[in-house]
Amino acid sequence: METAEQIKKYINLTVGKNITELKDVESLKILEAEWILKILALNETIDVLDYGAGFGFITNAIANKVNFVHTYDVDQNWIKLCENNCHTHNNIKHHGPSIESLHDIKVNTILLKDVVENFTFDHFVQTFNMFDTIAKPNCKIFFNFYNQEFYNEDNNDKSHFTIEQIQQIANNINYKIVLLEKNKLYSFVLLKKQ
Repeated sequence: METAEQIKKYINLTVGKNITELKDVESLKILEAEWILKILALNETIDVLDYGAGFGFITNAIANKVNFVHTYDVDQNWIKLCENNCHTHNNIKHHGPSIESLHDIKVNTILLKDVVENFTFDHFVQTFNMFDTIAKPNCKIFFNFYNQEFYNEDNNDKSHFTIEQIQQIANNINYKIVLLEKNKLYSFVLLKKQ
């Protein structure tokens, strides 16, 4: 299922808005951010890392609901774009392209929306090991991935992972799986630090 279709499904189920009225990606991402706020119970006490923030649509939409947002991206152009899109908030710090800039932060929640599909398995493991070092107690990591079990040629440009690999990564950093969609191509996962 396409990303937009998956977002529409979750938004319709959880937020209850009529998705047919929405015309652009930004509107979808804002509704997606509302869903993320709700499902993760984000509030004004939470510090968030939006890893792979891209345009900053989700960052921009959650910034006024949380204490602080750190964004990260590997591309300087995306970082600048995110800065421009989020310029009205004073509780956002943009990091990157060096990963070293994240080593001094501490966060309650880490978001990786449409990111791990670009990882190799080794990169996935290394990144999540780094997340464990910046995580506050009871940190949550929320991400989506392409499930290898449902691989098809339409999405052959994306990295796919098995449920066993997701479990291995969670165990490696001593997180428990709170939510794991197993029976679909485009699956969401919520990990919580034990």
